[in-house]
Amino acid sequence: MPETESVSSIMRRMAPDYRRLAVEALAAQRQGRLKEAAARYLEALASVPAEEPEDLDSTCGNLGSLLYDLGDLPQAEVHLRKGISLARRAAHAGTEAALQRYLARVTRDQGRLKESLQALERSERLLRDAPDDASLLSTLSLISELAERANDLERAESAAARALDLAAALGKPERVAELRRRVQEIRELLLARGDREALWEEVRNLRRLQQVNAALNSELDIQRLLNLIMDAAVEIAGAERGFLILLEGAGPLQIAAARNIAQEDLQRPEFRFSRSIAQRAIETGEAVRADDAQSDARFQSSESVKDLRLRSVFCVPFRAKGRIIGALYLDHPFRKDVFRPSIQRMLEGLCDQAAIALSNARLLSERLERQRALEGSNRRLSHEVARLQESLDEERKAWALKHAYERIITRAPVMR
Repeated sequence: MPETESVSSIMRRMAPDYRRLAVEALAAQRQGRLKEAAARYLEALASVPAEEPEDLDSTCGNLGSLLYDLGDLPQAEVHLRKGISLARRAAHAGTEAALQRYLARVTRDQGRLKESLQALERSERLLRDAPDDASLLSTLSLISELAERANDLERAESAAARALDLAAALGKPERVAELRRRVQEIRELLLARGDREALWEEVRNLRRLQQVNAALNSELDIQRLLNLIMDAAVEIAGAERGFLILLEGAGPLQIAAARNIAQEDLQRPEFRFSRSIAQRAIETGEAVRADDAQSDARFQSSESVKDLRLRSVFCVPFRAKGRIIGALYLDHPFRKDVFRPSIQRMLEGLCDQAAIALSNARLLSERLERQRALEGSNRRLSHEVARLQESLDEERKAWALKHAYERIITRAPVMR
């Protein structure tokens, strides 16, 4: 009795020739007979034996790329994802990288840029493990294109620059020229965007300045006014800390408000530099600005600069009606170039307006104090007048009573 044949072996023997159909499909695809190739690929996939062929991931990928060329994006995605799954399971890194790149094109054309970039990131990672410079060049070029579409210009520039280096290493002069133009274009876009962002930041700060000016003109309480000025200056400038000092007659400078610096800390030796900068601004009437105090020749002899690790420094005098009444000091210990010229102009405008508001608030406070003092004097005078009037009334009554008694005695008959 013949040995019983297994079911799987019977299925493999009865199945059509998968290999032949896959080869015919590939040949038709290369010859441009795309619809015929698609039909052959579908037949081949329908004829897959129970034991999956090693190149099944490539067959699915070829069909997916073919359907992409025919414009059938949904089915192209289905077969590409199936090929990716098979390639990942078989640890075919090069194949998966290529299919991820095709999937990125499919999702790109469907407007799914985020998914497209994710597929390209996966492709790039795979190519690091399975080096293929030509494929990596294609992946980086596509990343640059899609990142620019997604308005991620930094990423687009980085990918294009890496692609340029790779094209040069591969000896591809045409790609080098193309990518060099692309890198330059993206960098110009970055510069333009930087200018636009700086412009929008200036517009936002101007609007904030308008709001602050309106608040300054309506605030009459001096301490609330000082806090408002300090908060607005730190916000507009992007400073880390700062303080506001005011002149009080011939006495020493007084810290009127501070942010992120304790009042007692300002008296410590290491803050001598900050106080000296404020003193200089008051004495000269000119703003003091350092984009990097650590390397500024003016401050090389100052130990405080090193102790405080100062980078950006800015101080502007408070001037009201031609008279300096104080100074605003700001700094940032970690970042350089914080107080750009546009920020300096805004802060100078803020300080001019704030100084006027502060001067007016002081005048009003002094006037109210004089008025309260006058009202107090008037009340005391009224009390004194009332007391004197009461005393006078009592004296008048006593005088009237005395003289009335004398008239009674004088007119009475002599007693006998």
